[in-house]
Amino acid sequence: MNFHLQSAANERLKERVQQLKRELLEVRSQALQLSTGAKTKQQECEALAHRLAQTIDDRMQLASTGADRAGLCNSLEELVRVGTDVTSFLRQYAERNVIQRVLKRSKMDDDIRALHGRLTNIVQTADVRAQ
Repeated sequence: MNFHLQSAANERLKERVQQLKRELLEVRSQALQLSTGAKTKQQECEALAHRLAQTIDDRMQLASTGADRAGLCNSLEELVRVGTDVTSFLRQYAERNVIQRVLKRSKMDDDIRALHGRLTNIVQTADVRAQ
């Protein structure tokens, strides 16, 4: 009877370990997706910043002749808007990433402690029976 209980406990433990492995792979996948998304966003921002810098240079040349001061102001306003959007995105990304890591780590730490406790009990029970 005890052997069957022990075997069932071992099976449940194996299933839980497999579930934790799947969760770990899922977290890793999500982290890679977030990282890729951040890199893509960074590249988009860099391209936009380069385009805006070029536009500003062009407008500055025109403004030096007095031809297009309003266009220069519009370009500068657009640059400020883009900078604000990029800063906001990066701040939200960092906050979300940190919060998710803390929550996942906390949950997994609890699960690992529980599994460790169960494994310890199984080993102690097996040692007692072996004696």
